[in-house]
Formats: sequence, structure tokens, C-alpha cells
Amino acid sequence: MKEASRIQAVIDVLDEVMKDLLPADVLLEKYFKLRRYIGAKDRRFISDTVWGIIRKRVKLSKALGKNALPRLLTALYLQNQDLELLFNGEEYAPVILSEDEKKALAMAKTFEAYDEADLYECPKWLFAKFSDKRALEALNETAPVDVRANFISREQAKDRLKKEGLFFAPTPFSPLGLRSTERVNLKNAMTFQDGDIEVMDEASQVISLLCNAKAHHKIMDYCAGAGGKALALGALMHNDRVVFAHD
Repeated sequence: MKEASRIQAVIDVLDEVMKDLLPADVLLEKYFKLRRYIGAKDRRFISDTVWGIIRKRVKLSKALGKNALPRLLTALYLQNQDLELLFNGEEYAPVILSEDEKKALAMAKTFEAYDEADLYECPKWLFAKFSDKRALEALNETAPVDVRANFISREQAKDRLKKEGLFFAPTPFSPLGLRSTERVNLKNAMTFQDGDIEVMDEASQVISLLCNAKAHHKIMDYCAGAGGKALALGALMHNDRVVFAHD
């Protein structure tokens, strides 16, 4: 894809995201499924840019005010690039920026009236509840991809993933965990399809281990979401007992 076509794709996805009907990851997956001609590098760029704009949406929107539409949110996010080249009006590219849009962007670039909550990309009502700003900083970072070794050792899982071109390192606290700081697609990995790993953040792995589940225990996960901890507890009991998952 040409660079400008990538930007139009970003705008198209953001149009759907801002309707707030489905989560952004679901929308991206649907978008790419309907456009299988989009290559891996282009998908990565589009995804990274969409997520980058979402992470800065509060500041971008406040700077643009009433002009905070997907098209100008994208332009402001890419303000250090050649916008005339990207918004060139060619086929599959965004239409040329109007004079009013250029003025709105110029004003947004000099906007500085952010409060502390804006700087952390946090709603004001929620910001006051955070006593430790490190949690807010963490929420603005790209989360790593954590997986749990399932019925094989962590080293075996790591080696299997490596053979598939997926590079993971041991997690610092969970003895079952592996982590990648790169965005990886595990859906097509045989290590994942065979059930040798499960996607599970390290904190949830540690919680599961601290339950100290034994084969004779009866377990109830009273607030199960996707069931990750329930599955982990079942594995720790060698799938020999019943785990009740309540939502």
C-alpha cells in the first residue's frame, strides 16, 4: 500500500472506533478480514497508528475541540510528517486538507491548556482515585504479550515458539510465564493451536499460583471473565477436578 492509502485506512478504522459499538481490536480484526490483500507490514502500520491515536485521544481531542473527528485526529497525530503528501486526494488517499482544517490543525499544534488528568489520558472523575501516578503511566504504555506454559515446561514452550520465529523471554515473577515486548500474532502459531501455551498476563498467572490449588480441592472462580485463571487453576490440578466459573 502507498503511505497515503495506509492513512486513509487508519481514518476508516477510527470512524468505526468512535461510534463506540465494538472494541477497537475487534474492529481492526474485522477490517483486515474483509481486506485480505493488505500485507503484514501495512497491517502493522495501520494497527500501530490506530492504537497510537487511541492512547493520545484525550489530548488530541482537547486540542482540536469541536474539530476532533477521525480525519483531523489522524492529521494532528502525524503532524511531524508531510501532511500534503499524505492528504493528497489521490485514489485511496485522504482528500486534500481544506483551509479551515489547516487552521484548526495550526491552532491545535499550539494548544497547551491541558490539566494533569489530560496529560495522563485519564477522565477527571477517575484521575482523583489514583494515588500512585505510576499506574497511570503504565496504562499509557504498550502492554507486553504474556503467555503461560500449559502442561509443558516454560523452556519447552519458549523453544517451540522460537522455532516458529516468535521470540519470548521468561517473565520475572511467574515460573510459568513467557513475555514478548513485540506485537505478535499467536493465532496461527502451532504452539498456541496445540494448547501448549495460553495467552495470560503475568499478574493473573501469579494470582493463580498463589491460590495453591491441589488435586483434592474444589475451586470456584466467582468473578471469571474470559476464564484465564479458571483454566490455569484447572491445569495446576492436572485437569482432574471441577472448576466452577461464575461471571
